[in-house]
Amino acid sequence: MGRYQPSTRLNLLLSRLTDGLLHPDEARELEEILQKDAGARTYYRFFASVHLELEDHERLAAPMVIQPRPIWQRPAWLAVAATAMLAAGLAWWQITKPRPPGPAIPGVSVHPTMAVISASKNVAWNQPMVAETGTPLQAGTIRLDAGELSLSLDGGSEVAVRAPVEFELLEKSEFALRRGQAAFRMNGQLIVHLPHAAVVNNNGEFSANVAEDGTADVRSFQESVTVSTTEDRRRSREEFLLGSGQSLHVTDKLAVTALAADQFLRLPAPAPIGYSLAGESYAKAVRESSPLHYWRFQTMDEKRQIADETGGTPLLLKKNPRIEGSAGRGYLYLDAAGSAGFATTEAPLKGLDTSTGRSIECLLFPGSDQYLTAVSLETADPAFPLPAPGAKMHHAPQLFALERMKRNGENIGHVHPDYALRSMFRSPPGYKGGTNTYSRESHLFYRWIHVVATADAGRIQLYVNGRLSDQSPAGIGFNNLNIRPIIGNLQPDPRDEQRQWIGGIDEVALYGKILTPEEVEHHFEALKQP
Repeated sequence: MGRYQPSTRLNLLLSRLTDGLLHPDEARELEEILQKDAGARTYYRFFASVHLELEDHERLAAPMVIQPRPIWQRPAWLAVAATAMLAAGLAWWQITKPRPPGPAIPGVSVHPTMAVISASKNVAWNQPMVAETGTPLQAGTIRLDAGELSLSLDGGSEVAVRAPVEFELLEKSEFALRRGQAAFRMNGQLIVHLPHAAVVNNNGEFSANVAEDGTADVRSFQESVTVSTTEDRRRSREEFLLGSGQSLHVTDKLAVTALAADQFLRLPAPAPIGYSLAGESYAKAVRESSPLHYWRFQTMDEKRQIADETGGTPLLLKKNPRIEGSAGRGYLYLDAAGSAGFATTEAPLKGLDTSTGRSIECLLFPGSDQYLTAVSLETADPAFPLPAPGAKMHHAPQLFALERMKRNGENIGHVHPDYALRSMFRSPPGYKGGTNTYSRESHLFYRWIHVVATADAGRIQLYVNGRLSDQSPAGIGFNNLNIRPIIGNLQPDPRDEQRQWIGGIDEVALYGKILTPEEVEHHFEALKQP
């Protein structure tokens, strides 16, 4: 859900509901709030799902001890009503809960990824693989004996841990810190289990330290998080709304402390781009595959033009993007502020809409968790009969878009891994419809990624880092249209949808054919050479 901030009163009413202490007048007040406020209804569904998941987790962890309560303290009808409300909330959440896509490549088995490494430093751990950026992690217990690790969790939240530390990746949106230090930035539903408590919220930033004896300290750095004791079954669960700048000591009870901020781990800043991965070995491999157009973003002339390595049409930088990086390792840098803009050609391109198919290849460094468009191809042929434009569209009909999505379903309601790549081919060119293919890889940001998207008359394929990520059947027609590329945005004059690329783009190559899997792998391997 978005960043809806529930009122203190709404949090109180929901807490009393889950504890079975809601008075009839309060129940009517809660009902009125939910009827009038759509954000409150969304928050209620999240609240209900989280608390029921906590209850399920505790039932598995400890035997249930039923304590008799006087009927006047918890009327039977109120218990039934509360259970019904929570069940309805959970049912709605289960219906609307995003489902991961099934495998589209025959014979490929996909293990669920709970997290992806976004940064690592001098890591020694209990896992068999090297802890490098982009490594997917499945559910299980992980122990760090040395170093630091940053993770992007399935669901969008971020975690940083420092050795010595032991933690467990549970189900989606659940994380357990057994001992050591960890910092969290929530972006969506997340439950963080501590030995004696759980920290629950849908946004905010906090850190936790867990000692060897299981006691913990928690500090909120941004917004508020709810800390709930979970171990003692003989009394109602104790809850505390921990505000920004507050610290809490957690045993089987909760106590506010004055523990300073510097006693906690903080999430590191996103990794800088630095320079492009592509050297001369990569450029040589690309040229051997005979692209129709190839732009390397090494330098620009006085007209802000980028030369075409094939001797063809140059790119022109529009608005304020700039060339960054080191000598021989430059790239196109864009952001949503002082370096916003895109690159395009003045003249239309030929040969990219024929029966031999089409391939787009590039290096991408997504520098944000926003919805970003890297490459868009639009028609540039006035002789072609185009469909009537939509009421809110201010650009030519598109044939292709390569984008980095946000969290599952957050942009256009489609099912895809969080922060996946999307390649979309439209046939015929127009404003609606098209065939989408999403990468199996998730959390694609703050690192360079090699991407290839291909399309022929029967299928479209998406490659990530040298390997086929996914493919979709498609009925694509080719009309020998002239095409204009837009690199770094969805459209040249965005008014309704801002999909400005934020980060780096390099080595954009357009082919009037289908790249083979062997060519794609060869190009990727060439990135590892000077």
